[in-house]
Amino acid sequence: MSRLDRPICIYLDTQDYSRLADLNRTNDAELQLVRDHLLERVADGSVEIRFSVIHLWEFLKDPSQQDLALRKVEVIEALCGDRVFRYPADVFSAERVAVASGTGQPAVVTSTMATGSRTC
Repeated sequence: MSRLDRPICIYLDTQDYSRLADLNRTNDAELQLVRDHLLERVADGSVEIRFSVIHLWEFLKDPSQQDLALRKVEVIEALCGDRVFRYPADVFSAERVAVASGTGQPAVVTSTMATGSRTC
């Protein structure tokens, strides 16, 4: 698969998920268009969005904001599905193995467990 055949990889910050989670409350028409466009591009495979465990940690840091955290997780589920960046400690471990092997192979940052292939 050439790089041109791969989907565009997009990283959304926690603030992006926060804004999208509050979309129904703010009635922001422009943001609605952005969300709909992202959902369409994810569905047609031209865009791939991943989340990380860091997002989940940030969502859950304030127990009084449980409802907002659940809305953010729903946004992640809709946009990312099961596409997740590898746990940071796993990336460091893979990097150490790659360096120790002397092959010059880079560590794989994205998880291939869910999709079976690395596209981002």
